[in-house]
Amino acid sequence: MNSSSSKMNSLAAKIVFGFFRWFWRYRNWTFGSLLILVAISGLSSSIPGALLCALAGVVLFPPVRNGIAEKTGKDIVRNDFAAYAVSFIIAVTGTTFISAGIERQTRDTLLAQKTANLGAISQLIDELKFNEAKTELDRYLKYLPSDKDVLVTKGVLVEKWVPALITEIDAALQNENFPAAEKSLAVFRTLAATESVATESLKDVEDRFAVASKEYASKQEQERKEAAALQAAINECKQNYRSCADNEMVVNHYGGTSGAQVSCKMEAEKMANYGDPDWTWPNFSTFFVGRDAVETGTLRLVDNDVKFQNAFGAYQRTPLECHYDLDAKEVLFVRAQ
Repeated sequence: MNSSSSKMNSLAAKIVFGFFRWFWRYRNWTFGSLLILVAISGLSSSIPGALLCALAGVVLFPPVRNGIAEKTGKDIVRNDFAAYAVSFIIAVTGTTFISAGIERQTRDTLLAQKTANLGAISQLIDELKFNEAKTELDRYLKYLPSDKDVLVTKGVLVEKWVPALITEIDAALQNENFPAAEKSLAVFRTLAATESVATESLKDVEDRFAVASKEYASKQEQERKEAAALQAAINECKQNYRSCADNEMVVNHYGGTSGAQVSCKMEAEKMANYGDPDWTWPNFSTFFVGRDAVETGTLRLVDNDVKFQNAFGAYQRTPLECHYDLDAKEVLFVRAQ
């Protein structure tokens, strides 16, 4: 296993080393080809930019550099640093032209489709799909920030979105869904950064959020304290039934209750005259409400589902009541209800 792993690591190292050696050997061809590909892709956006990128790529090809060096008699052309510096300057200029051309084309396209696209955005606003509307509108705000129709549509979006956000935040706060409220509030803050309509309402919303957060934190702290107090009471109840709050706590938490249930079942089985009773688990799980078990030490348990056979072999439901002494840990009596 180790030998196989070592061979794989060695092979991977050879491949990586071989790749870098190849790349270093043909680095000029590689970078030159990449710049020519950029030129081809940018040809439709800016012919001057594409020509500059192509020139930047061609300058890196060794045959071209060698030819220039031989004709000019300047051997510095063969120096990689000089070639890359010249190529970089030309490429940056070319890509700048291409980027400007792309932006111009995008702006022209958006302008040509403005009426249809703004209509679609207005439809999204009417359908209360504000995030989708904002995403589409942001493209127009980027390329046509001063267009009257774009600004009107933006105003309609903000006017309808602000009340919707307020409703969302208030509903989330009412349901104590603070992550959702915080998410909507973040969108509200983004709108308020540029829109006065949103700014006017932001402070009131933030105040309500702060108050609700404080109240929720206080409520959580109170619930934590109550839970801690209840757990402490339960821990005491497990050891001493006199520390339990009521019969329910005795049955659910006192350590001696399971012994009481088992003892009650064993005592009840002695009452069977015609075969074993038909039990449904858990046995004697019902109890009398109140505090008498805590105060008197007598726990009263009931089993409403047990069935006893009669003389004819038929099973009949026979509810039983068992009185158990928690101090003596013994059954006082079991009787049919």
